[in-house]
Amino acid sequence: MGYTLQREFLNGALELRTRLAPWDLLERLKGIEARMGKSTPFRNGPRRIDIDVLLFGDRRIEERGLVVPHPRMHVRRFVLEPLAEIAPGAVHPVLRRTAAQLLAGLGPGEAVRPWGAWAAGGRQRRGG
Repeated sequence: MGYTLQREFLNGALELRTRLAPWDLLERLKGIEARMGKSTPFRNGPRRIDIDVLLFGDRRIEERGLVVPHPRMHVRRFVLEPLAEIAPGAVHPVLRRTAAQLLAGLGPGEAVRPWGAWAAGGRQRRGG
């Protein structure tokens, strides 16, 4: 998204249950990024890792450094495809549409391939 002169990258979604508050979760995630050597030379530039909090139940959070739901998740196919695969019924608390509905509403955009297809150079079919 944005800067396209970079290598392909792996993107995924993870659903988890936590007792952590949203800020505490974000702090832990940023710690993982730091330990993996995250550096972003410029906005949307290539990076080793990038972890975002897309949703936090049905909560809406708008604070400096943390906005939930993620403000651009609903327009990013590379976010919605893995999210809709693991949680198609997850509801965007502002738009009131599910991940599956948001994905279905996207027009043509960036190419997203399942992991097996990526690893096999595009030869493997979804679910294979």
